[in-house]
Amino acid sequence: MRDRLLHWCKTLAKLFVGGVLLVSIGLWIWSSGVIFRSGPAASLGLQTPAVVLGLSGDEAGVRMLISDKARGFAFGVSTDRIGPIRFQHGFVLNALGFTLAVVPRDFVDVDHFISRHLGVVLPYWFLIAFSTYLLLWLCGWLGPLLARLRFSKASIIVMAMILMLFVALNFMPAVRHGRATQGLLGWFNLVAFPEMHGDVLLAYGFPFECLRTAFAGGRRVDAFMGYDLGWRQEKVMENLIVAALAALAVGLVIERLTSNKALPVPPLPNPGRQ
Repeated sequence: MRDRLLHWCKTLAKLFVGGVLLVSIGLWIWSSGVIFRSGPAASLGLQTPAVVLGLSGDEAGVRMLISDKARGFAFGVSTDRIGPIRFQHGFVLNALGFTLAVVPRDFVDVDHFISRHLGVVLPYWFLIAFSTYLLLWLCGWLGPLLARLRFSKASIIVMAMILMLFVALNFMPAVRHGRATQGLLGWFNLVAFPEMHGDVLLAYGFPFECLRTAFAGGRRVDAFMGYDLGWRQEKVMENLIVAALAALAVGLVIERLTSNKALPVPPLPNPGRQ
């Protein structure tokens, strides 16, 4: 009876983790614009007489919010976004895409009102990576998979070159607004002396944009024509994961090809010995 109960619990855990993985991948594709233009934020709100609970997925990750101000005193479910668009009021802690926001008192501004709330953002890279790791462990595939991760010196060198290539591509800016000199010399000037190009908006990051910076009048500016400037830490982690997966895939392919070449050739059958 105990073994059967453990089996069912493990099966339910696999289904739950697999569902989290699929939903996280779907929300990431939907909101990040990887395949098509990003759609509206998927949101779900639950209203109770005491608090309002909000769950949504946007470009930054999965947002969870608890607010103590309910609209009325009835229960209800809503697909509208709950809470502020960005967690930028009160105490905000942001690291590697994780965000913790606490507004202990109601925030009143000239044109808007924000109820006190507690908000948490879990980035997609964490949800996808952790749920994949947990699913492999629950299925018993993690140990055999790690046992195969043994690379020769040649594979390690190629993998290091792949990582260096990704790092170099992340230092190459793309011009989102303004004009820059074309050619190799123009790229060098853009990287080394971006302030020489006048009013220009630069974007860094490969394959996902993770930094925007702007120059106007020969100096760096903090605001530029309504664009969002600065780092997007969750995209930095996504770029690192993509680079690591690309290097790992190339290493596995090289090991597979070299292991096939190293296999001994079976001798041809000799009819005279039959």
